Amino acid sequence: MYISDIPFRENYSRQLCFSLYDEPYEYQIVSFKWDNTHSKYFKAMASDDFCDNEDLLLRVAYGILNIYPTAKIWIEEDWFYTLEDLKKIVNTSYNNNWCYENPSNL
Repeated sequence: MYISDIPFRENYSRQLCFSLYDEPYEYQIVSFKWDNTHSKYFKAMASDDFCDNEDLLLRVAYGILNIYPTAKIWIEEDWFYTLEDLKKIVNTSYNNNWCYENPSNL
């Protein structure tokens, strides 16, 4: 899934790529109304290719977790971000490296 805050034809580098995983996980699963297969998915989104778009990544991730507060965001490292983690990040001075830091160190 690709997301941008400007039209793609204006700037192809201002986009985020998200992957939704279909790996079931015993206690963290979700289903989507738009999915007519009635599958259950792991409550995590993986994002990559966000270099120089960390601000957009934060806005999108924060928005998603406000809608799905028990979901988690995974960004290529060995940790997940929760809604509480992102609230801490949003309520402090913006740090462009937020997504490269373990949220337990916030």
